[in-house]
Amino acid sequence: MEKLILAIDIQNEYISEGRPFFIPGIKASLEKIKTIFSVARENGTPIWHMQHKQKGSVFNETSELANFIKDFEPLADEKFFVKDMYSCFSSKDFLVALTEFKPEEIIIVGYGSSMCCLCTIIDGIHRGFQFVMIDDATAAKNTDHAESKIMHESAINILKQYARVINSDELIINSILNARKNNDK
Repeated sequence: MEKLILAIDIQNEYISEGRPFFIPGIKASLEKIKTIFSVARENGTPIWHMQHKQKGSVFNETSELANFIKDFEPLADEKFFVKDMYSCFSSKDFLVALTEFKPEEIIIVGYGSSMCCLCTIIDGIHRGFQFVMIDDATAAKNTDHAESKIMHESAINILKQYARVINSDELIINSILNARKNNDK
């Protein structure tokens, strides 16, 4: 089964306190993503990176705040794409690459669960793609009506209708077991 990990918007805006997209408590999800990247790279699972860039005060294309978080940048052999709207499908290059690759599942990690991850999954379902959301390898920002934890939990509950939702431990165990099974053949 061909899978890929789609790392959405792992960018400095989310770790910069005082910024509109700052996510309190983001470190826990970043640690999970770091582990997922390590296991994926060991097992040869492709990691594709999405970067949000736009004009304006957030994710500004000329700002360092739009850069990938240190140690989460794409490696030389990993694909990366740029989008300017919430859904990753707003990147034409991403859609072309995805259509050529034809993954059976797209595994989602990154930010924010209540915005870009949600939009990408719903947009992708309409295009015939299947998704797995890693609930502890993502998070949401605070909003005027709810703190980040509540926003994240709400997004995950909505996403359960559109994607298989698992945690990083389940993903890693499945990845290791699949790698062993493939090595035994």
